[in-house]
Amino acid sequence: MAVVAAFGVTASVVMFWVVEHLERSRAEAYFHQVAEQRLSVVRSNVAGALDTISLLASHFEATGEAGTSRQAFSTLVAPALAKHRYIQALEWIPRVEGAARPDYERLARCGEPRRGSGLVGGGRCTSPLRRASSQWGPPSARNPRAV
Repeated sequence: MAVVAAFGVTASVVMFWVVEHLERSRAEAYFHQVAEQRLSVVRSNVAGALDTISLLASHFEATGEAGTSRQAFSTLVAPALAKHRYIQALEWIPRVEGAARPDYERLARCGEPRRGSGLVGGGRCTSPLRRASSQWGPPSARNPRAV
């Protein structure tokens, strides 16, 4: 009787170990499959974002010193933002020479208020932080993805 009981316990332990091992192997295989799928999506999205950045770099290289207007930039990035839902925004930041900076700040504050500038009490315009540089890149227009 003791031999039968020992055999039963041993068989139960071995069967538990085999089933547990098979279940763990199945769970690991499923995990690796899902992880590989998600990694593939991330790789694809990064490649798409880099292609968009490359397109923008080529555009600015082609336009040279002439630059790009806010409207032209919006037109350029609209298809990329619509196609690549993972890109949240692309921002237009023109280079403004030091001598033209006061005029641009006035335009940004009072003519076209943007984030970080605008009117305060008494109707005075706020001013962005000053930087010691001959060129300045004011954050002027952010083109967010349409939700």
